[in-house]
Amino acid sequence: MKTPHPTPPRAEPLTSLSHIKKLYSHPQAWGQCKAFLSAYLKGIERQDVSSTSKAAEIVAADRSGTSAAVSSSIAAE
Repeated sequence: MKTPHPTPPRAEPLTSLSHIKKLYSHPQAWGQCKAFLSAYLKGIERQDVSSTSKAAEIVAADRSGTSAAVSSSIAAE
């Protein structure tokens, strides 16, 4: 029987993510980004919210700079 191997992420971070302590997103987005999150943000606290746009709104209000959202670039703007 073959041992399954996780799928490698298809993208790399464009900048350092070492300052991130908490991630926000809609539960469905976690699954869609599983490989990336496992490779680059493993062990970071995750908080489910009602939508990815809500996640971006929460992060925009966080002045600490230690949170991030899994959301679209439109929501980030």
